[in-house]
Amino acid sequence: MIFLRRTEEIQRQPEGLAVWLGFIFLRHVAVDIDTA
Repeated sequence: MIFLRRTEEIQRQPEGLAVWLGFIFLRHVAVDIDTA
């Protein structure tokens, strides 16, 4: 439910989408570094 609410916030403010995608990207990079 938190994710759905967050996507609604992103739809209201498009610049939030870039921040959200950047956050997800950084998390994936961190996971790759941890597992490397």
